[in-house]
Amino acid sequence: MRRIKTVRDLKGEAYKIIKEAIITQQLPPGSQLKESDLVEKLGVSRTPIREALNQLFREGIIDI
Repeated sequence: MRRIKTVRDLKGEAYKIIKEAIITQQLPPGSQLKESDLVEKLGVSRTPIREALNQLFREGIIDI
């Protein structure tokens, strides 16, 4: 996964990166997504990560 550079929509960018990692199996099926790990890998605060994970959950892509 790549780190997020300065952008206006951090949640949207985090969402795209996490979803892409799931689709390309950089994050394999059944793996646990830890908020703290994603914060470190993407270089953003917890809020955009949490919002992105909630959106992925609402779309049925991940389980919380």
